[in-house]
Amino acid sequence: MGRHYLIGHGERLSEPIVLPRGGATPKDIYTYEESRARLQPELHSAIANLPDDPALAPNDVHVLQMVLHPKYLAKSYHPSGLLRAAGLSLVGSKPVRITTADDPDKGARLSRTLLVAGHRQSLEHFDSLLQDPGVRCEEYAGIKDIVRIERIDNYAFDDKYHPAPSNDAWYELVLHELDEDLAPDNTQKFLELAERLGVNVEERMNFKANNLLYLPIRGPEEAVKRLAEYSSVRALRPMPRLGLSPISSVRSIREPVTLPEPPSTASQLGVAVLDGGLPPDNPISSWVDYIKANPDADDDERFLEHGLGVCSALLFGSLKSGQQPLRTRITAVRVLDSETRSDDPIAMYKVLNNIENVLESYPFHYVNLSLGPDLPIEDDDVSAWTSVLDQILSSKDMLLSVAVGNNGEGDAESGNNRIESPGDAVNALGVGACDSEDVYWMRAPYSAVGPGRSPGIVKPDLVAFGGTEGNEFMVLGPGTSPAAVPVMGTSFAAPNALRQAVRIREICGPEITPLVAKTLLIHAAERRKEDNMSEIGWGKVPSDATEIVTTEDGRALVIYKGSIRPGKIVRATIPVPPRLDHGDVKIRATFSFTCRVDPQSPDSYTRSTLEVTFRPDANRIDEGKKTARTDSFFSRNRMGTSSLYPVEAERRSDQGKWETVLHSERQFKAARLAKPVFDIHYNAREEGGASLSVTDKLEYALAITISAPKIGNLHQLILDAYPQLISLDPLLGV
Repeated sequence: MGRHYLIGHGERLSEPIVLPRGGATPKDIYTYEESRARLQPELHSAIANLPDDPALAPNDVHVLQMVLHPKYLAKSYHPSGLLRAAGLSLVGSKPVRITTADDPDKGARLSRTLLVAGHRQSLEHFDSLLQDPGVRCEEYAGIKDIVRIERIDNYAFDDKYHPAPSNDAWYELVLHELDEDLAPDNTQKFLELAERLGVNVEERMNFKANNLLYLPIRGPEEAVKRLAEYSSVRALRPMPRLGLSPISSVRSIREPVTLPEPPSTASQLGVAVLDGGLPPDNPISSWVDYIKANPDADDDERFLEHGLGVCSALLFGSLKSGQQPLRTRITAVRVLDSETRSDDPIAMYKVLNNIENVLESYPFHYVNLSLGPDLPIEDDDVSAWTSVLDQILSSKDMLLSVAVGNNGEGDAESGNNRIESPGDAVNALGVGACDSEDVYWMRAPYSAVGPGRSPGIVKPDLVAFGGTEGNEFMVLGPGTSPAAVPVMGTSFAAPNALRQAVRIREICGPEITPLVAKTLLIHAAERRKEDNMSEIGWGKVPSDATEIVTTEDGRALVIYKGSIRPGKIVRATIPVPPRLDHGDVKIRATFSFTCRVDPQSPDSYTRSTLEVTFRPDANRIDEGKKTARTDSFFSRNRMGTSSLYPVEAERRSDQGKWETVLHSERQFKAARLAKPVFDIHYNAREEGGASLSVTDKLEYALAITISAPKIGNLHQLILDAYPQLISLDPLLGV
């Protein structure tokens, strides 16, 4: 049986196209008069409840909530006209479940809360417009958008506070930085109020993501809660602690091992581990370059063994498993040190500062992170870690593999078994752990579960072997003589997955970018019909990179590296050879991209989406149409993601649309396929519903596997029929 390497330059089969657009405007659910009569008393009451203390609302600027009806969640329905007419500014949004006035028996449905800011005078003018039944809507363009609003209310303390275990009177406060033209004194007056209340604000440790400011604060509980009443405070929670500890094994053994020869030349791949550093007496100095993010700090011995174990997992996989080692030197970066002790209440902010500085300063392309806040994610707010890292990754050629957490045996009803930040980052690869490398595997019990937020619903993205009781993951222990010690945890699953991405790059060369490597990992993942996606995501990473980049007779794997501008459409040909007229053909496809994010709006977190239309037969054109008939390919049901969303009654109409990964497969009779294509439309949004500038090009990767078991020479037929493509022969012996 033959073995064939993946085929590159699929993007040469792509071309820009223009398709006709159109669509009926839906009928509004409410009339203007119905909405005015229902919402004016709510607005009037909200204004009456605004604080009179100018210290809580400098410049007399206040934040209210406007809840959209679930029908109006698409960006084209954004009530921008209403906000302009009312003199209000959108500062963020949150997901919410509501029962609507038009269908109260339907139960709660998912919708969106808009957080809007404006002067009291603007709110009172808006109130007066709604009080007047004779107001001429033509004179106030946009006021009719009120029909899209279901509810108006104050943004109160109960909406801001997120309960969590206390942390020595330390809290994390998130502040909306309002536009200076609207509230020029917003940040300064906040700091002055904190000082008057006796609340210490650690300004030097703040993180900014878009218009959110994440601040560590400390003070008496009552004073902190009073500070949270400040008009532009977004959220308040007890400060999360840093999570790092792997699962302890009952076995305490140390088995001597023999390491292979280290790489003879320095690597140019930019592979790094951000962790606890390395002990001075370690056996991998010939494999590793060493950087200290904070050279003035001392080592913390509690972190060194963890850092060594993670580096070992990346270099060798589980020792004694017989896996090929990396042929690349890696860089161990110490981001945990004596100044980021785990008992330090603001350790997670100090560590994030180290991580941010490293990622912005060094040209790394493959990075592992096996640490983060010890707190499950929430749907209505994005953590500082996720916001900062997603922001960095959106502009870098980098694959970041992140451990999703070891809290999988926590209470499911309360969500304490859910993935931890930054495992929810949409631009990163969130990795959970499975219990075996062989064909009989399951999620390791300790591995945190999904789903993620929407967008970003499939989390973890993947699972990889991380060890379990009796079948531990074996890593190098301290000491100059190499010896294997047993460990368990997602801390080791994450580098174990990343090593396969690096191996792909080593085998196939520079045609494999970090984005392509991520796409191939997801594309090759093993997921069985009975598997729960909330536990394993897209599936288990193959333990051998050769399986990822090669195919057997009757199959071919093609990769595309494309780019597209907002609003444009690219047609990508699926290279099914002509004249295949018998047997079945299976097409598996995976799209992946990174994009800019809006952390102030977790329900519309991603700014980009690829809307992909599948046309299996170029000859099937319905009467009166100009383009071939479409068929479903990346629907929620076909991708298997439907179970990750709430029950049907609660689903949002746009759920699943703004995801950064699409992965599915379909089987056809060969006669049904004639010049099949994917039409790829880049849909972009900014907070507020506006489209991005036409200069904001999106890079994407696409992997397509074509399987035709009765066509043994399929790989060669594709190369013959499409001479633009090339076979990416290996740079290394496999």
